[in-house]
Amino acid sequence: MASYGILSIGGLVALTLGSLMLFENMRVSLKLMMPTIVLVGGFFVVVAGVAFRALRRKPTGGSEGIVGEVGEVREAIDPEGLVFVHGEYWRAFSKERIEPGEKVEVTGINGLLLNVQKVPNREP
Repeated sequence: MASYGILSIGGLVALTLGSLMLFENMRVSLKLMMPTIVLVGGFFVVVAGVAFRALRRKPTGGSEGIVGEVGEVREAIDPEGLVFVHGEYWRAFSKERIEPGEKVEVTGINGLLLNVQKVPNREP
């Protein structure tokens, strides 16, 4: 996070100095340049902050995002079958037989084959 702040400050300084050097001979008012520098600089600081937060977030797709998801068995698993997880149909493997309609949790992924285990029924 410290590098993000240093980069932002450095960028704003470079933008200010560049504007002063570029418009020095044209007699552009400092009153016109400063609001422009502040708005453009502020925009890029906000965009950079959003981008850095997105980089640090947990993945929601691919193999990293599907582990831990709960899905429903569509074709009996004995030892392989079909499950519906995360909006997609997947081939799945389990050490125990699981019937269609039951809930399963993804414990791992091997290529395009999910390792699943039965989720215990929680009745109130």
